[in-house]
Amino acid sequence: TGPIGPIGPSNVYGRYNDAATTVTAAWKAVLDIDVQPGSYWAYSKVWVERQGASPSMQCAVDAPGIATDYTEVTLPDVAGSDGNLSNQIVFTTPAATTVTVHCKGNNAQAVWKKLTVLKVGAVTNSAGPNVT
Repeated sequence: TGPIGPIGPSNVYGRYNDAATTVTAAWKAVLDIDVQPGSYWAYSKVWVERQGASPSMQCAVDAPGIATDYTEVTLPDVAGSDGNLSNQIVFTTPAATTVTVHCKGNNAQAVWKKLTVLKVGAVTNSAGPNVT
């Protein structure tokens, strides 16, 4: 064993908004965080609240032109039906960029929105094998 090495470059940036945001068929930015050049892991979570018949929502977290992840939920047409959308990306950016959570939908509200971006030393993102 040797001496403890230096701590790596890790910073955590978080942003949240618990207020309800009504979504429509057009993409709406609900949260964002500006980051400097470097490597990052970003995670978003949006609680979906039913507001009428046939509620649905799609959300994405993205670093424009670098990485994007989408998820979608259609809620049961039952009063009190709620759901959760989570997304994550890993990316390296050579320039400052903005990580954004966008949502769109029908008869639903986005509430308890969270975005966390973690700066890391490096990222590797590779496809895993298909499993049948």
